[in-house]
Amino acid sequence: MSYRFQILSKINRLILNNNKPFKTNIFYQIGKINNKISIRFYKNHKIAKTIILNKEIENSSTLNEKDLLIEIKNNIWQIIKENGGQLLTEAHYQREQSLSNIVKEYFRRKNFICIEQPKLENSKPDLLVKKRNNDSIKVFIELKAYFGKTFVGEPEIAQLLKYYHYFKNNNDSNSKFFLITTGILIKNKENLLLNKNFMKLNIEEKIEQVNQKYKKYIKQLKFNPSLEMRDTKRIYKFSFERFKKNYKDEIFSVPKLYRLTKPIPLEKLIESESEGYSNADIFLIPAYTFINLLELENMQKEKELFIKIRNTWIEDLIFDRNIIKFP
Repeated sequence: MSYRFQILSKINRLILNNNKPFKTNIFYQIGKINNKISIRFYKNHKIAKTIILNKEIENSSTLNEKDLLIEIKNNIWQIIKENGGQLLTEAHYQREQSLSNIVKEYFRRKNFICIEQPKLENSKPDLLVKKRNNDSIKVFIELKAYFGKTFVGEPEIAQLLKYYHYFKNNNDSNSKFFLITTGILIKNKENLLLNKNFMKLNIEEKIEQVNQKYKKYIKQLKFNPSLEMRDTKRIYKFSFERFKKNYKDEIFSVPKLYRLTKPIPLEKLIESESEGYSNADIFLIPAYTFINLLELENMQKEKELFIKIRNTWIEDLIFDRNIIKFP
């Protein structure tokens, strides 16, 4: 049953409450439905969500609209949380945790042990996966739960290179390294780390080339006030800093990078049982390849969740935390 929304205030923009307040592309308006205070949210000029509060109005003519607006504006994020939503930071974490849960479930079914964020000097990979009762067979996994239109490239791969060199320098030649993402993993021909001319440059020149590449990505972004595009722009903007932090020229130990184009069971890659990949060190796994792998493993719920992580705008996750809730 639907009721008419009676307007009690002007339309207000939802603001992120942080050190530098950010005006989102979400708007809200206070009204009443069936004599109860209500808040209607809008995104792209369309109704995104309506919240009916448990607060009745006996006589709307005596309502102090200004005081009500101030009260709601001061508590707007708490109201969103209490009605099935979450903060932006919580939505980001939910994406990351949901992707982690999918990958952990995959390996659990394969009789592997998963350890979250193992300590490696000054860094922490997202997952350490070990063969049960065999510590010599292990893989370190970096997860990037990006929106499905955000590029994943050299800065993220540099994190794997950092782990690779750490173990090589400690005489560990058995470990494998995976990058799994819901974003767009760049193709080999676009990957500077697979470009011979790039690899001949000194470290400062490499950092600058990565910086220029991601500046072009920023220019290609169409103007959009959405939180999703804000996040993508921030990822690109600080890409060279992440690359600079993680990348080192280790010419004595060059890893073999493979971009996985077909759904090969990951446990075979770890155990070097897959023909043609036995000498690989680092595996870059595109979203579509991982989706096909989940399909082959009959992990339908996990496949659907992975696709939702890719396709769901962060604004929608703010309003409904159950969209990508792990089964």
